[in-house]
Amino acid sequence: MKRFLKSIVSKLDVSPSTTHISAIAYSNNPELIYRFNSRQETDDVNKAFDGMRWQRGFTYTDKALLLAHSDLFQTGNGMRQGVSKVSNSVRLSTNVKYSDQVS
Repeated sequence: MKRFLKSIVSKLDVSPSTTHISAIAYSNNPELIYRFNSRQETDDVNKAFDGMRWQRGFTYTDKALLLAHSDLFQTGNGMRQGVSKVSNSVRLSTNVKYSDQVS
């Protein structure tokens, strides 16, 4: 999974003035890995991914999405206002099949 995420980051123009990245690792309890107001450079994002620990347990996608809504997508935590966005949406990467119906 880490290799996959890092390969995506390598294709993006990550910098303070262009693409910003955030990440949540999740299982039973979601964990913030990287916020939008963290240093936005490719090497820093990849170091954060390298430091992610494998979480055991169930896949609670809903908890991760709630944390993204309540924390990551807040202007106080680096969500930029007035900047063109792909769509203010979540890109979900998981290594398990899931059937959550979260809107």
